[in-house]
Formats: sequence, C-alpha cells, structure tokens
Amino acid sequence: MPWVVHVLLLVACSEYQRGWCFESAPAPSIIELHPNNRTQSLVVKWRPSRGASKESNATFEIQVGRTENFYVVQKANVSVTLPLPRDAKPLVWKWVSELPLQCTDHSVRIRRLFNDTFASDWSPWKTNLGEQELRDQPWDAPKLFPFQQVLKEGSSGHFCCVPRHGTHIVNISFSSEALPTIPIDKRVKAIVVENLNATGCYGVNFGCLDSEDVEEQYLNYVTFPPQKPRNLSCETRDMRTVTCSWNPGRLPNLLEPHKRAYTLHVLNSSNSVSCKDSISSCGMAIPGGQVYTSSCSFKAIPGQQVYTVTIRVRNDLGEESESITFNLTDRVVPVPVHVVVNPGVRQADVSWTLQGNLSGFALSCQIRTDPDSRVVDVELQGRLDGRYEGRVEGLRPCTHYTTSVHCAVTGRAWRWGAWAGSQFYTHPCVELDVWSQVRPHARGRNVTVLWRKHCNGSEPNVSIQKYRVEWEQPEGQGKAEANGDEMQIKLSISPSACNISVTAICQCGFSLSHQITIPPAPHRERLLQARRVNGSAMEGFWLSWATGTNITCGYLVQWCQLGSAPTCDRRWEKVTAGSTSLLLPAGYFRAGRRYTFEIFGCRTDGHWLLEAQTGYIVEQKPAKSPQLLRSSRTAPSSVTLEWCFDEEDPMQTGFITGYLVTVQEKTPSSTSNGHMQSSYSLSVDDPRRKTLTVRDLKEDSEYTFLVGACTAVGVGPPASCTVRTPPNYSLLLVKVLTPAVLLLGLGFLLWPRGKMLVGPIKAVFQIPMNLKVKTLELDSALYEASEKIKALQAEECSCSQIEVMELELEKKLLLGPEGSCPSASEDDPACCPYCPQGPGGTWKLPENQKVMSLTNLTYCPGQTLGPSTSPYVSLCDVAVLGKPEGGAKDPLAGAATMGYITTAEVPQ
Repeated sequence: MPWVVHVLLLVACSEYQRGWCFESAPAPSIIELHPNNRTQSLVVKWRPSRGASKESNATFEIQVGRTENFYVVQKANVSVTLPLPRDAKPLVWKWVSELPLQCTDHSVRIRRLFNDTFASDWSPWKTNLGEQELRDQPWDAPKLFPFQQVLKEGSSGHFCCVPRHGTHIVNISFSSEALPTIPIDKRVKAIVVENLNATGCYGVNFGCLDSEDVEEQYLNYVTFPPQKPRNLSCETRDMRTVTCSWNPGRLPNLLEPHKRAYTLHVLNSSNSVSCKDSISSCGMAIPGGQVYTSSCSFKAIPGQQVYTVTIRVRNDLGEESESITFNLTDRVVPVPVHVVVNPGVRQADVSWTLQGNLSGFALSCQIRTDPDSRVVDVELQGRLDGRYEGRVEGLRPCTHYTTSVHCAVTGRAWRWGAWAGSQFYTHPCVELDVWSQVRPHARGRNVTVLWRKHCNGSEPNVSIQKYRVEWEQPEGQGKAEANGDEMQIKLSISPSACNISVTAICQCGFSLSHQITIPPAPHRERLLQARRVNGSAMEGFWLSWATGTNITCGYLVQWCQLGSAPTCDRRWEKVTAGSTSLLLPAGYFRAGRRYTFEIFGCRTDGHWLLEAQTGYIVEQKPAKSPQLLRSSRTAPSSVTLEWCFDEEDPMQTGFITGYLVTVQEKTPSSTSNGHMQSSYSLSVDDPRRKTLTVRDLKEDSEYTFLVGACTAVGVGPPASCTVRTPPNYSLLLVKVLTPAVLLLGLGFLLWPRGKMLVGPIKAVFQIPMNLKVKTLELDSALYEASEKIKALQAEECSCSQIEVMELELEKKLLLGPEGSCPSASEDDPACCPYCPQGPGGTWKLPENQKVMSLTNLTYCPGQTLGPSTSPYVSLCDVAVLGKPEGGAKDPLAGAATMGYITTAEVPQ
C-alpha cells in the first residue's frame, strides 16, 4: 500500500518541518571553500536549501574527505541560526587540519539533519586541491609541507612529502633523524612528531629523499605562545620621558620575523610605541642572579599626571597584554650624571648633576666610597641648575677609591635611582710593595731588597725623591737610602731573622712604610723539587697550590721575568689570604723559556717557601743537539749508540720527553751517486736514558744514525754519525768448518773399513804396469814449431786437448827400443816416472792407425774414453815422446805432453 506510506511521510513532515516535505529534501549548496595554508584551516561557506529559512535553528552534518577517494577524516554536526531571507548571508564553518592542506586533496560536503531518522541529500563534494606536479610543469625536487611555519611547542606535528612525477618517497627525516612514514595516498607519505620541543634560533630541519636520490630540506620553527608581561612598572628620571619595564618570562628562541613583538599603548593617546626586546639576539644567556627585563619609553604628556599604559606582546601563536595605572609624580627616580671628585689627603668633595627640573622635590642622596664601603647620607633640596654636592671624610692617603652616588625623592626611599660613580686617589698616592731575594754566603746572607710603587693596581704620576730602607736584627740595626729612580738595594745581614721596612719620600710627605720579615737562614734557603705546570699562550699561567698552615697574611709568588736567562728581572705577585690560585697573563712571558715560580706563605714571622712550580708558556723544539760518543759498540747485526745531553738544563726550550733515533741504510740505487737511503726511526721515551742498541742490521753495511732530543712540540736538531758493521767471521768459519767436520766424521766412521775400500780406489787410479806404447813420432817441422810457440808444454789446467787430423803413424808406440822400460824390470816401476803401470804384455797400436786427438786430463777417475765400444786405454798419466826420425819435418816432433791417446785401439 504505497499510498499509506506516502500519507504517513506527509504527516511526519508536517510535524517536524512545519512546512512542505518531500520524500528527500534538497541538499544545501556550498558556495565557497577557502583554504588558509599558514594555519592549515578550511573555511566552508554554504546556503541552506529552499524553504529552510522558515525555521530559525537548523543542524547540519559536515564531512571532510581526504584524497581523491574522499576518505572521511572529520565528521561534525553544526547547529546554526538560519539567517532571514532578506539577509541572504551564507553560513560559515572552519575546520583546522592536522595534516597540511598542500599534502593532498581535501573535500567537504554538507547535508541538513531534520531529526534522528530524516536528513536532506548530501551536497556535492567541494574539493581543495593539494600540491601536485603537472607534466608540463615538472619539479626539480620533492615538496615538503609545512615549511617555514611556526608550530606550537608540545603539539604533534604532521609533516608530508609530495614526490615528483615518476618517483616515490624513500625516506623522511626530522631533525636529521629518520622516522617511520605514513602513507597518505598512492604517492604522498607523511610523518608524525609527537610533543614538539622548542627549536633553536634557526629552527629545525625537515628532509625528504625520493627514489632518484634527490633530497630536499626545509626549516620549520617550534616556539611557545607569548606570556603575559609580569611586574610591569613605569618611572621617570626627568619628568619628560617615562620608561616602563617588565619581566617577559621565557627567553625568546626565534629570530625575526618570528620573534615576539611588544607594543606600548597609552590610554587617551593615539600613538602606539613599538618596543624592542632587551635581548637583541636569540639564545643569549643571562648571567646568574640577573633578571631578564624588557623596557619601552614614551614622551610624557604635558600637564598629565595619571597614565594608563598597556603592554601587548604577540607572536605567530597568539597575543597577551598587561596594563598599569599610575601617578607620574609618584614614579620620579632621580639618576645622577657627571660625577666629579676633588680629592684631598683624607677627604674628598663629590659633586653631581640630576637630569630634568626637580626643583619642586626634596631629595635624599647617598655617597658611597669603596673599597671600605663607607656611605654618607646627604639631604638636599632640588635646584634649577640640577647641580648637587657632598663631602666624604676619613679616607686614607695614597689610596685609590671609587665613589658612587644615587638619589631618591624624600619620603619615597623605596624607589632609589641607579648608581653613578667615579674614581679618585687621595694624596699623596704612593704605596710600596716590597720583596727580597736572599743569597747565603760564608758569614751570613746577601739580601737584595726590591720594591715597586702602586696604588691599588694603578701607578700615579708622583715624583719620588728617595727611598729609605731600614732593617733590624737581634745583632743590631741599620739604615740605607736609594735614589727615587731606583727600585732595589743590596744589604748584608746575619743568618738571624730580619725585619726590613721601606718608605718613599716625596714632595707631599712620607708614604706609609711597608715592612717585610726575612725568616732565619735554615728556613729560607731550603730547596724544593719544582712541580711542572702547563701554561697557555692565550691565558698565561694558572697557578694553584695547597693551603699552608698558619698562613695569616696571604701568599706571594715570585719568578724571573726573563725565565732561565743568566740575567733575572725578578717579579712577584701577592695573593690575599684564603685564595690559593693566581692567573698570570700570557703577556708577561715569552715562548720557549722556562719559568720557575716560587710560592711563599706569609706568616707573622715572615714568608716561608711552600713549593716551586716550573713550566713554559709555549714549549718549542729543542735548540741543541745531543753529543754522540765515539765509543759506540758495533757488531755484525747491531750497533749500540751512546750520547750525552743535559735534559734538566733550564735553558732548554721545552721539557725533554725523550729522543728520536733515525737509522739510514745506504743501499744500491740507480741514482747519480749510486746509493739511496732507506730509513726508519726508533724512539727513546725516557729522557734520562742515553743509550740505544739498534738491532737487526746487515753485516758489512754502512749506516748513518741521527739522534735528536724531543719535546712535546717536536724533535730538535739531530747529531749524526756513520758506522759500518763488520763481517760476520764466526758465521763464515761455521760455513767452512761444517763440511770439514762432516768429512772428518765420515772418515772416522769409515776408518775400520779402510782396507776394503783401498782396493777399489787403487783400481781406479793405478796405472797398468808393462804397458807397451809405441813412441809417437812427429814430423820435425811440427816439433820445431811447437818448441818455438811452446804449444805442447805441460799445463796446470784441468784439461788441454790437441787435435791431430789425418796423422799417419807408421811406427809402433813403444816406450823403448825394446818395447819395454829400459834398465828396469817390470817389478820396478820407479825406473821411469811416466811408465804406465799395469799387467804384463805389450800395448801397441796397429800400424797406419790414425790418431785423432791427444788429451791431458788431470783427473778422470775410472773413465773409459773413446768413440766406440772397443776397449781403450784407461785413465793414466802417459808420457808420449816423439823424436824426428830421419830428419823428418814433423811439426809435432819433439813435443812432449802428459796425456793419453784417446783413439788408440787396444788389440784383442
């Protein structure tokens, strides 16, 4: 029954809408969607549907969608009062996004709610496009949002990165730290930083890296909202200018243009004054105990006494203000200027000027003098010329003072003005600082009394006529004088304690005497081991020492201004009791000089030496080289070096920390001099050690050794010497004796079997007996030629060979005409030293046998010679003697050699 449903719907519409009704009400119309990227907000303006103006109140549902998929990130019901038809004003709603609007598209749609069950249609999505790269307008780098914006401290920051076309995001970092990314759409990614901390002066970096390694970084700023000015107060010095000051709270953490700004506004005045923060720079530290204040001034309005002043402070995160109302006459704070002092011997007249016309006020002023902190109260009546004066008495002569003046309106002493001051000296300004240098001798001590004049750190231009020096000992007393331009005097005293006083005499009188007590000799001349102290070229020497016992009048530090030079310009500084440190400026000292500081404790019985410290303001390389001793010990593989050097010499340019030994070896090279240097260095870390053994050297090689002293800065000039290592004879002897010992050992082992070995050895070297060799007959011409050129002489070489080609032997080679050794038996081989020893029988060569060569070999054990397998003559010493026969001109006739016939065939 559709008509029943239609009737019921009409009834419902008439009840809830009090007007016409359809099955679906028309949607509202969005007429504007305005983004504010700085505040990350969207402002929506829309008009209700037709007929909605019949009711005064209405509820709308608004949805905010993100990306092109309209992912809903915000839902809100907004109750508004509908405008009358004649107003025709659109409805407005503002939404603040956590994510920057440039990151992606943000869309809004609206519908009207009539009750829990009925609503109008949704309006079409109205979209605010985010930043995106167009193909015709490509980017050079990814874009990051937000950038250069001020964020609130403690909030959560959302940061996104939009990549270039065709790339994607790889990494997003915040304050140089990579953070997990959150996908916003297919391409855009973001990060969330919780609880943001206030950044430094120059913000915090936010970076993005894409897939092509293109990185972009932007800066953002995190600060805090301005704080309400506290302790606002206003005053005037001259009734012409009013100055207001206040405590602004936290120090600023940002620079312009994000730094907070102050504005002063006076009620009933059209002018506003822009104020500057007293902290002009970001991150400036405030010294401890001081209050950070800001101030601003404006011109007083003539004839007006009551003022209402408002101070407004604002920055990118908000605005605060504070107001104050006051009567100007109650805010008068006089400030003295141009303080002038006319000093005397024990008093001083002080005058000053107050700004403005304060003739109608009674004034109370105070004059304070330091260092004794004396305060004098002065009651004055205001004057037209503004000039006031007072007197201070009871001052010490020859003393440096600082005087200060401040004033207030009588009856309002709670509001004193600022102090203004000046400095002066009482006359005569001569104060002496006395010290002494004691040197013992056989009958007592020589004392050099030194002094200098000053007045609390300043030296006035006072003419000193002379100095009077007086001393007193149990044995007696004495007196001496020195000229006004002298600063020392020499005395001779006994070993007993001595009191010395020095007084300056000038035109205005005597200065205060300064006394010093020299303890008895055993206490003053004791020696102490100096402790090392490090200086600084920027600050100087910072000396500190342990607290001495019974110290009543402070400490004194003395040193020689020229360091360890033979001459000494002695200096000293006094330290008040209770302080155990002293800073000596670097300008007093020179680099490369050793300074020794002696620290004395002042007691009623004199100055006692407590400790000594020594050091350099800047150490330098040693200026001297060690002295190498000639008694260096050498071995084939090592050299022991010895040298002399005074490491404790006070004239050294730095503390000696050790020595550096450089070893240079001459090795063959292709250079012009034929040698090259290969070097290495060895260090000796003990400055008292002056010997070093250099090992692992080569025998019979030349080395150059360089020895230089070292400080913390570097190595000084070296001393050098050249040493050649000797050959290693012991190793050579071992190489020679080792085979000999082995042979002797082998002989000893084989001696029991000697008889068994003698036979085979003899068989090798024995010449066969009864060897019949036919005499070699050579042509006489060859014989004569060999005699002239000595070609067939016996040689000591291992082998000499004579080639005889196509030589016909017509006779038998025999050792004698009878074919045997003459006048000898076969059993007597001594008949001829060259007769071959062997078995009986005659060895001969067939007639017409060709002799190919004659060879002399000193040693060919057991060798069978010859070109064929026929038995040949074995190794032996054969005397081949040839005589010319019938006067034949054989060139080899008469030649003799030790050898054997290599091609002689032995008959079978």
